[in-house]
Amino acid sequence: MKTKIYLLFLICFILFISFPNFGQSHMEHIKPPSPPELPSLPELPPLPVLHGYLPTPSVKPEQNQERRLWGNYISEDINITIPAKTGMTIKIEHSFGDIDVRTGTNDQISITGEKRVSSRREQLAQEFLEEMELRIEERPNMVRIITYYPERDRDDIKNFSISYKIEIPENTDLEIENSFGDTDLRSVSGSFRISNGFGKLTAGDLTGLTNLRNKFGELAAEKINGDANITNEHGSLNITNVIGDLNVNNRFGEISVYNVKGTSIINGGHGKITVEELGDKATLTNSFGSIICRDIYGETQINNSHGKVEAENIQGNTEIINQFGSVEAITINGDLHVENGHALVNAKNISGNVEVSNSFSPVNIENAGGSVIVENRHGNITVEDILKKESYQERLVKLETSFGIIKLTLPEQISASFGASTTFGKIDCDFPVYHESTSSNALKISGKLGDEKDRIEIEGQNTSIYIKKF
Repeated sequence: MKTKIYLLFLICFILFISFPNFGQSHMEHIKPPSPPELPSLPELPPLPVLHGYLPTPSVKPEQNQERRLWGNYISEDINITIPAKTGMTIKIEHSFGDIDVRTGTNDQISITGEKRVSSRREQLAQEFLEEMELRIEERPNMVRIITYYPERDRDDIKNFSISYKIEIPENTDLEIENSFGDTDLRSVSGSFRISNGFGKLTAGDLTGLTNLRNKFGELAAEKINGDANITNEHGSLNITNVIGDLNVNNRFGEISVYNVKGTSIINGGHGKITVEELGDKATLTNSFGSIICRDIYGETQINNSHGKVEAENIQGNTEIINQFGSVEAITINGDLHVENGHALVNAKNISGNVEVSNSFSPVNIENAGGSVIVENRHGNITVEDILKKESYQERLVKLETSFGIIKLTLPEQISASFGASTTFGKIDCDFPVYHESTSSNALKISGKLGDEKDRIEIEGQNTSIYIKKF
């Protein structure tokens, strides 16, 4: 069987070699049938050229109307007049809109404004607009104005608001609570308790006791003739020209105060405090923000942490307590007391006594008229230009530090007794003194100059001491 297969394969191979074009000539005469001819189609007219847009699905007229109305308002004017008199109380409860308050006539309350609504459906917007209203409650010596919005499903309501201007008599006891809108008071008198939220609160030219409170928005007040209590959160606070005492509180926003004639108490947090031209005692408190104060004409107390303190031209005793922020006090007409840590202290041109405690940073004092007491740790002390003028009272210069350098510069004609000691350091003194070495690592000097009116005490550990003339 295998032999037959082999012989058959051999015969086919011989034929292929001998006749390479075998079968091809026969295939050339075989042609496939031609396909049938198709009827020609009629020519179509050319399509129009469209510029700037593509075809969109058809929209019903009602849907187009809803889309247009969604972005447009329908509105209605407000005109209300209420009998009134001076010395009365007006209470306003409002939301979703602005309020402007001005002084009008003394015999009426005038309200002018606008109601506005936008909705997907025109009929719904119209119904909602008609139900929105200012509800008025009149009582003897009191008027209450309440803004009402329908308590219905608001899924198809895009926006709604009532904003109005109200003119009130003079010497009015005014209370306002507003949210999600701005409140503005101008040129009114009486007493004011204003609370606003999620909008800007502005007040100007007010006469009377003023209480302003805002949240999540800027607060600005100017020209207040009377005591003022002003509070804000999550927004900046700017106050100018207050004739009276001022109490300010703000969180998470900057505070700026200018020109207050009475006592100022200013509390902040997480924002910068800047005050200038305060006419009486001032108390400034902050954290995680700087305190910058200038031109304060009274006793000043400053308490801060995690922010720098700059005090300049303070006409009164000044106390500064800080942590993790530098302190700079320049031109203090009174005594200066500073407590700080982990940051630099600079004091210059202090007419009275200076007392400073610090750690892990230098202390520099220049031109002090009274006693100078500095206690430092892990930081240098530099004191110069002191004890220049004679004093009727004994002045004490007491400097202490560890792991630092003490540099003291004194007038050449000084009248004082002094002593200095240190360990693991040296003492370099330009004045005639008595040297005493208590051990190999400890040095001590003492001396008497003039009639010894003042007293100088210097102590260091791991410290070098330099006492120089100027």
